[in-house]
Amino acid sequence: MKKLIVAFGAAALIGTPAIAGPSDSDEVTVNATVEKECSIEDVTVLNLGALPIVETPGLDALQLTDTETRAEQLAWVSCNFTNRMTLSAPTPLTSASGAALLGTTEVGSQPFVNEIDYRFRANNYRRSPESRSDGGPSRTFDETGPIHKNIRFRAYVLGSDNSGVRPVAADDYTATATIEITTL
Repeated sequence: MKKLIVAFGAAALIGTPAIAGPSDSDEVTVNATVEKECSIEDVTVLNLGALPIVETPGLDALQLTDTETRAEQLAWVSCNFTNRMTLSAPTPLTSASGAALLGTTEVGSQPFVNEIDYRFRANNYRRSPESRSDGGPSRTFDETGPIHKNIRFRAYVLGSDNSGVRPVAADDYTATATIEITTL
């Protein structure tokens, strides 16, 4: 009977699974990179339409009125990092014919202008950067955080920017403004 108990005891030791040894773990770092990106949706032509002029006879006839004329367009600006927007309106609206339009050669006749100063701005991008074609003070702000927003771009003509100027020649006028957004 002793042999049988020893045999059962030996069988039990052999049939019992071994207890697992010490365990181990490790941490793995997973990395990814998102590149800096800024993009601006296409802003098409900002058409100011017919600019109002003084239509009554006299010294101020045919000059721009003091009325503000503007054109606006919404466009998406997306930048995933600190950025700066710079607007540039380096030249006035210029007569499509490009000619220096002079009045008659009669004594006392005033020559006509073929350039109209305008302003260009991003209305709801931080503090509304602005550029002026007349060389007046422009506003560019150093930076803003990441942005993904529909920005209202506006071109406008103020009579006060063109006051005291000679009569304006009838023609189509055009200029090119630039929008630049840069990650910092």
